[in-house]
Amino acid sequence: MRNYSNSDLKKIIFHDLDELFKIYKDVPRIPLSATEEEWLSKYFNSLSKTDPNSDTFRYAFNQKFIDKYEEEHLNIFKIQSNCFQAWTLLEKCMGDIDNSASFDFSLEPEFLFVNGKWYEDTFIWQPNNSIELDSDHTAKLIGYETMFDILYNHLNKGSYNLFYPFMLIARITLELYIKVFLYDHFITLANQEKLIKKIKTHNLKKLFLLFKEDIIKKNSDYIENTEFHIIEKRIIELHNLDKNAFTFRYLTDKNSTYYLNNTTFDIDNVYKYFKELFAYFDAFNH
Repeated sequence: MRNYSNSDLKKIIFHDLDELFKIYKDVPRIPLSATEEEWLSKYFNSLSKTDPNSDTFRYAFNQKFIDKYEEEHLNIFKIQSNCFQAWTLLEKCMGDIDNSASFDFSLEPEFLFVNGKWYEDTFIWQPNNSIELDSDHTAKLIGYETMFDILYNHLNKGSYNLFYPFMLIARITLELYIKVFLYDHFITLANQEKLIKKIKTHNLKKLFLLFKEDIIKKNSDYIENTEFHIIEKRIIELHNLDKNAFTFRYLTDKNSTYYLNNTTFDIDNVYKYFKELFAYFDAFNH
């Protein structure tokens, strides 16, 4: 491992892919051609302008992106093509593919594209009168939980390399379920800005305590039932396993120590465990 400067280490810790690639270009690796490297650099620069901190698409509360693109037709075909090409170029750097791979550098090295043929486009929208999709946040939650189901089905078919994405999506979805309840309640209160700041955390224990405080205000007897205690116990278990949403997002911590080592998970049990948690908090969001 090369010795990085303090300024480089700070960049590595964060999520700006443009800055990371500038450092990566100095790492011993299979070299890219000048054309390949230029295309990838421009692509990461474009991506970082849209999503500098890797949170634009991670959570449901990034209103700036929605405000900018909610009236636009996003060209999913071009977005997917460029993302695949960028990933394949990185695989070439790592030696995972041979030099026979072909690339299309007529593709404009941008992350997002708007407008295209009718079958290439998608539109960010929200039905106004829907029982199932009764808020913008609920619509996004359905998307996250659907991906959780899809990953589970692939794991059952033997695609075990999807375990980390499966757990990450589960963790994010659970966090969002609690945040959506708190956000939709806090937004109606006079001191909403102060309260909403409290939910800007990935700490499940802190989020659940906010949830518990709100439930007590409405009905103090509710927290005495057995179901509530089971849910609380599960939240504490998950908090102890993954305090700040890093355990399943990264393989190692900043000291290159594995978060999970020689740990066995029962995938079916994990799936049932999270689905029950989702259903519990979903009941409060209607």
